[in-house]
Amino acid sequence: MYLARKNISIENILFFFTFLLVIVFPNTFRDIKLWLILFLILISFKSIKRFNRTIIIYYLLGLIVTTTYLIIGSLKSTAPIEAANQVVIIYMLTPLMWMVISTYIVNQFNLLNLWKLSIIYTIGGCFLVFLAIWLFDNGFIYLLEFIIDTPNKILTTDGIIAVKLHVYGSLIFLFPAILQTFKIFKNRFFFYTLILLFLITAFVSGRDGLMLSLFIGVLLFFIFNKRKNFLIQILLIISALYLSNIILGSFDINIFKIFEGFIKKINSGGESARTEQFKALVEGINQNIFGAGHGVGVSYIRNYNYPWRYEILPLALIYRVSLFGFIIYALPFLYSIKQFMKLHINSQDDLIDRFMVSGLISIVVASFTNPYLESFEFQFFYVFPFIYFITRKQKLRLFRNS
Repeated sequence: MYLARKNISIENILFFFTFLLVIVFPNTFRDIKLWLILFLILISFKSIKRFNRTIIIYYLLGLIVTTTYLIIGSLKSTAPIEAANQVVIIYMLTPLMWMVISTYIVNQFNLLNLWKLSIIYTIGGCFLVFLAIWLFDNGFIYLLEFIIDTPNKILTTDGIIAVKLHVYGSLIFLFPAILQTFKIFKNRFFFYTLILLFLITAFVSGRDGLMLSLFIGVLLFFIFNKRKNFLIQILLIISALYLSNIILGSFDINIFKIFEGFIKKINSGGESARTEQFKALVEGINQNIFGAGHGVGVSYIRNYNYPWRYEILPLALIYRVSLFGFIIYALPFLYSIKQFMKLHINSQDDLIDRFMVSGLISIVVASFTNPYLESFEFQFFYVFPFIYFITRKQKLRLFRNS
């Protein structure tokens, strides 16, 4: 499963550099990314021959749903041209682009090397969070404006911190994914250091989605490993939390207050804005059971520039394209889960499968708090596991037949 291209070439370097920008600097440097990704598509285009029936059918079904509801929405949208441009890019072109590139990657690159690269990118993403804080505190806000609009940092007297950055979407996938691969690490001290780094980064970010991703990662870790070394694992988590508290306490950051705020938000259903969104979207769904169309908003407006966009993405999709359309969009996720469960029964030792499915579950759950999957960078984390599991199934079938 891990045998593939290992040589270093200009082509490989361009792939690695492009994904450095995609993962560590999402939503920024898009002029550079555009040309790099166009080049990658040209390189990867031959991989379209490897598209099997499942990829083609799922994409065509999504295309039919998108086209249908784009037409319906254009009759009611307050900005039909702008909405149409976004929908075409997000729901038609971006999935196809990532399908082509992902198919090339899983067939040409060594998966173990890609796993190592993901760790490097994750450390880079964590470093970016701390660098952003340092730049903000030392008067270099103008440098932060290169990677995010209106950068800000909040540190309350209670020790609650929040830093605005785009990299959290990538880390939401990578944190829980990497946690599942501890057996691959030859240096266990390095793995434990990574856990500590993930915890500190999640607390410092102040982002509920990132903290939730760690909870999902730990939960899945216990599920996959059942009761093996249960007490030791619990002690390691407690130790990591204790060390995090000591380190962050020296910077006047209180992880217990952060936890308290996190639990309160979960119990209350989120911030007031999301609660209002939830009510308005549910009402909109009840009034448009067959879908209101793309580019159409509800009574509550979250973004006045794009009044059809909301943070609770699953509900927003059901409102736009109906429950049937939502299920069509969810088919890659459902397929990935189904394949993982089959493979997990037959091969419990394949940690890359756990890596993929854990990251996928985490970013899908996070889409209930933020529309990550409507970003062309973050859609990679939705498409890539789908292509991985399709290729995994194909290679396993060839192996059994050989």
